[in-house]
Amino acid sequence: MDLKNFKYISAIDPHSFARFTIEKRLPSILDKVIAAKLFDDEIQERLIKLKNDLPDLKVQALQLEKDEINYWENFFEEYAHKSILEIPFFYAEMYFYRYLLNITDFATNRVDPFSKIKADDLHDRADAFETLLQNVDNIEEAILCSLTDNTADLSQLDRNDSGLNIIVNHSSELVSLIEEQETIHIILDNARTELFSDFLLVKHILESHSTKKVILYPKKLPLLVSDATMEDVEKLFEFLMNCGISSLNSLMSFLNHHINKGNIEFVVDSYWHSPNHFTKVPATIQKLIKPNDLVIAKGDANYRRFYEDRKIPYNYRGAGIISSNQFALRTLKSEIIAGMELSKVDQLQMQDANWMVNGKYAVIQRIE
Repeated sequence: MDLKNFKYISAIDPHSFARFTIEKRLPSILDKVIAAKLFDDEIQERLIKLKNDLPDLKVQALQLEKDEINYWENFFEEYAHKSILEIPFFYAEMYFYRYLLNITDFATNRVDPFSKIKADDLHDRADAFETLLQNVDNIEEAILCSLTDNTADLSQLDRNDSGLNIIVNHSSELVSLIEEQETIHIILDNARTELFSDFLLVKHILESHSTKKVILYPKKLPLLVSDATMEDVEKLFEFLMNCGISSLNSLMSFLNHHINKGNIEFVVDSYWHSPNHFTKVPATIQKLIKPNDLVIAKGDANYRRFYEDRKIPYNYRGAGIISSNQFALRTLKSEIIAGMELSKVDQLQMQDANWMVNGKYAVIQRIE
């Protein structure tokens, strides 16, 4: 059945995770931004006003960068003047975060509202990075590491560090395709620890297959709380080079070598932080991703894009297609899942009523 036959997830239901996000999680995120004191008094007052305006924030036109405009036009045409409680949840989140960049004058000061949180966390993780580097020995382990560090998402009110229950595991198929495909695309998700783990995966791919090409897609703007931007990539690289830990210095030298050879490439496009789903991939991206290339999409938001963040059946198959070989590495933090055995869903419902949103469950999943 076509995706358009299913309703969008929204915050209309007062008992939904979407409503909880808008009423509880977003104000908590704003508290962290305000406490960071990155901005002058005028902007701080705007942030406080935004918190007070939730959950009834109305959609209004935003100042956008030139290459964003085409990606946002349809959104404003359809949802202008509506409350973020009234519009599809995915669009509400994207609008909230883009609005946040507007009121903090990102266009002129280029200050990432989440930069202090990211920097503090990065500084504290040097020993953990060294341990990961020493203990991740092959591609299979690197895939798992890249998945498990998706729990390091600053949008979660309670971080889960107790391990993950992988409820869909197509890792063997993913490893086989890494062996077969010459070009591998990784749509990045979070900065800091997860981004480091993503580069461990890149390392193991290129150590085993030095002729392969890995194309990574960071965000151009720091839209969602933990989003990995190109600036975050550069800060991580600078940290690895200057942290004083020889093994991390060597990793950075390895990555720089393959960047200079052209085996690692970064593509920045405003599409990745726009209110658009993977059912509508722009020509700029389609030119880069050949029909049979391997695509690894990281994180919860990218998973939601495959299914337009709609209320699909648990066993649904019919995702947006970026490539015939597309996989998700995702920790569940929203009320959407596809391709599941219904008996498995029943079992999960009985053992943990919050399994879809509490960050304790994950998938390494071929997306169909």
